Amino acid sequence: MGGCGGKKATGGGGGGASVALFVWQSTATLDSVELVSQKAGDGGKGGNGGGGGNGGAGAPGGANTTGIGQAGDGGKGGTGGDGGSGSGGTGGASVALVWNGTAPIKLGTVTLTAGTAGLKGAGGSVGGVGANPAPAGSDGASAQEYEQK
Repeated sequence: MGGCGGKKATGGGGGGASVALFVWQSTATLDSVELVSQKAGDGGKGGNGGGGGNGGAGAPGGANTTGIGQAGDGGKGGTGGDGGSGSGGTGGASVALVWNGTAPIKLGTVTLTAGTAGLKGAGGSVGGVGANPAPAGSDGASAQEYEQK
């Protein structure tokens, strides 16, 4: 009998966002203010897939009941297939101002400074030894302002 397939892996989690101000369906006025977001979180590493299980021994040969001779034993089963590795997580976004609805009114000097986007997470591999690596995630984004539609 053949071996069982290896355990599947899970993908890496996405990195957390950094947002200095989040305005949702509200009226907001920014008057001489500085908004600064920080570095976003990096994506997580994808999980490693498990190796396939070993095959079992073949069945014993049948008894001689017809006078032809003893039958040979069956062959050993093959190794099960490796489990799939998980892809890396996407890096988080860093945005100074995120809004939905009406854009905030800006008066005076309004400075928006975005931090660094999160980096992509690496993909996992079979057994953690670099075999059959899954793709890495994507780098996050960085922007001064973003309208969430």
